[in-house]
Amino acid sequence: MLIDHLVKLIYYLVIISWILFPIMQNIWKKQDHEFIRFLNNNREEIMNGGSCEFMGFTYTRETRVIRFSCCISVIILTLCRSSCIVPTDRSGATRLLCVLMTLLGGWWGFPWGPIRTVQTICDTARATEISLYDVYTRGVI
Repeated sequence: MLIDHLVKLIYYLVIISWILFPIMQNIWKKQDHEFIRFLNNNREEIMNGGSCEFMGFTYTRETRVIRFSCCISVIILTLCRSSCIVPTDRSGATRLLCVLMTLLGGWWGFPWGPIRTVQTICDTARATEISLYDVYTRGVI
């Protein structure tokens, strides 16, 4: 009886992750475009040591940002995407969401689902922070 309930719970969580994945990808894509526009519009202020606010967070050239990966699979289709760019100080929820979506929905594709799931979890675990100064000078994002 308990195992039946557990199987149903996992089933529903997998379905939720499949539904949540494209929704989050659209949200993250929009947030990335807005953030990159913010960075472009405030480049001189930030690079000259000033600070600018975006979505309730103050950014300086020392502000560290990070991006995570997530993966979802259905039968023979496996998709891997990146989250939006977030300040490291506020990255916990995004990291957790990427890990949960990958763990729940990444395994179900053959043959790449399990391979990409493990790869994505490892990528998220070792995601590298980068300062806005490096973003501007190296052009990485």
